[in-house]
Amino acid sequence: MSGRGSLIAGLAFALSFSTHAAEVQSVVDWSKFLARHDLVWNAPATNWESGAFIGNGLLGAMIYSSGTNALQWDIGRSDVTDKGDRIAIGRFVLQTGGEITGSSMRLDLWNAEARGELKVGGGAIEWRSFTHANDLVSAIDFSSEYPTNQPSNFKGPKFEFQHLSANPARLEYQNQPVPEDERNPDPIYSETNSMFGSKTHWCLQPLHDGAAYVVAWEYEPLISNNGHSILFFTVDFRPPAKGMTNDSSALINHALAQLQTGLRKNFDDVVATHREWWHAYYPESFLSIPDTRMESFYWIQMYKLASATRADRPAIDLMGPWFRRTPWPHLWWNLNIQLTYWPVYTANRLELGESLTRLIDADRANFINNVPGEWRSDSAGVRLPLISLSSSSPPRYPSVSRLVSALEMGVCMASGASK
Repeated sequence: MSGRGSLIAGLAFALSFSTHAAEVQSVVDWSKFLARHDLVWNAPATNWESGAFIGNGLLGAMIYSSGTNALQWDIGRSDVTDKGDRIAIGRFVLQTGGEITGSSMRLDLWNAEARGELKVGGGAIEWRSFTHANDLVSAIDFSSEYPTNQPSNFKGPKFEFQHLSANPARLEYQNQPVPEDERNPDPIYSETNSMFGSKTHWCLQPLHDGAAYVVAWEYEPLISNNGHSILFFTVDFRPPAKGMTNDSSALINHALAQLQTGLRKNFDDVVATHREWWHAYYPESFLSIPDTRMESFYWIQMYKLASATRADRPAIDLMGPWFRRTPWPHLWWNLNIQLTYWPVYTANRLELGESLTRLIDADRANFINNVPGEWRSDSAGVRLPLISLSSSSPPRYPSVSRLVSALEMGVCMASGASK
């Protein structure tokens, strides 16, 4: 075949391929497809490790039963830190008013919400909960039905907030005494009148160096909506700053404004805008494999990834928005954060990886200054502790223990002398 004939044949093939490619359509029934990967509990999740999780890349909660708590929402916000370390915030606990005789729960991936039922004293409590995809507010929608012949002292279900002390997480985890200079002031509780006639409650926790966080919540009975009630809650944070005063009125007002993003709207609209984000997120890529168990693992991780971070929100540390007391209450650069972000490339979720690249960009000067002066023209580094392999020797912390490149800079690995 002549060169001209080959060119014509090649163009014809390309046009044919282009025509067929344009006909490719997505016919995935996403609701049905993801439903087979939902996490389902037919008995109570009794610890943090086995609970259901909700989040929007900054605010989140872990849902499970613990001790005498019928159901609890351990709340977290990824940027709440004290002297650079994450700290526990608190939890909302559902008091059922009776003995639990049965429990079920489902994490609905497609709609990004957890829901369940508690059997209590001949009655039942149905609930669903989500952290709004965009707004910094979480909601617990619940209803209860009990027999009419309850004793006169019977109390229906209610929520209460249980604050956790703002002490260093590592010391708390190891049951070590907290030095006086490491302690934070006691929290401050108060309430204000809501525009809907009920009370908005808040808890202010002052921290070191002018930092502080606020938990705000409001309970709304929806009498006209099949007897449902809704608990809305949020967390706001003020980072440390030089010259910061103890006046936290601006922080409190901002937290209350965040809460109103859920309260001021029709609840069906709040649910709809939340689901709209998630329903656009999942179809950005698709994976189906013969091994359904591994396929489920993949899609649960896609849910977890978008619950843990967003392009304009904090990078994922060891726990994301679901912090609990741990010996490792901050970012770790010794492979942990790197492994966490691997899925963004293969799963077409590149925008979620921007939370890491933005972190590197923002601290570019610090990374450069971490390395010796003669290397700074083309290198940058992250300091890591060099842990001793001998249990009889204490760990030594070199001035530079490992150096890694940042963005387009050259890669350099070295060990530095200990101080």
